[in-house]
Amino acid sequence: MYRRNSFIKELVRVDITKGYKPADVIGSVRGVGRPERSAKLNSAGGKYLTRQDATNSGKQWRLANPNALFVSHDAKDNRSIQVREAFVKLDELGWVSAPISAVSLDGVVGHGIVFALPSRLVTLAQCGHLSLMDSTHKTNQLEWKLFTLMVRDKFTCWHPVAHALLSNEFGELIAEFLLAIKKWTPGWDCRYALTDDSGAEIRAFRLAFLGLAAGETEVSHVKITLFLI
Repeated sequence: MYRRNSFIKELVRVDITKGYKPADVIGSVRGVGRPERSAKLNSAGGKYLTRQDATNSGKQWRLANPNALFVSHDAKDNRSIQVREAFVKLDELGWVSAPISAVSLDGVVGHGIVFALPSRLVTLAQCGHLSLMDSTHKTNQLEWKLFTLMVRDKFTCWHPVAHALLSNEFGELIAEFLLAIKKWTPGWDCRYALTDDSGAEIRAFRLAFLGLAAGETEVSHVKITLFLI
């Protein structure tokens, strides 16, 4: 059995507390990509360190500092951990974000995260009369759906302006996404909504934009049909 060098173990612990992944820390200690230091580290015992050693070295620190950024990504069923992690990262990047939830007509409870760059919300206010929305499935470990809202500028270029990760795909929850963006973008005057042939997305726009009854512009819905040849 080989004894791990205490100095090397301390280096590993320090890197773990900085938020580096165990695999990256081990690669650094072993001198991966840096031949000039590889021999010295290996002779000091670096080659005997494992990923589990890196994880264990930072265990006590993580217990004392339960920051979501250092929680294992293996916890797929722990929604709250991953949601908190997402909000921390979005804040660091300067995005506005908010949690949403809704109940479907048949009693299903859905949750989600809405996020957008403030500069892109300006584009939405300027060009949002024609708004396109579509979704992509299984985009994260929780297999939530990523919804993206896009608008076309005067040069006919499409811009993604807002996003939402949603646990379910029903109209009431998607509508909460649109309502959050409306709240952040008072100048969004949607006149035409483009989606695929999705009853949930059509319902979402009808719930979020009540039209003349609410003193708003009446929104016309246009379905996108793709033909594969």
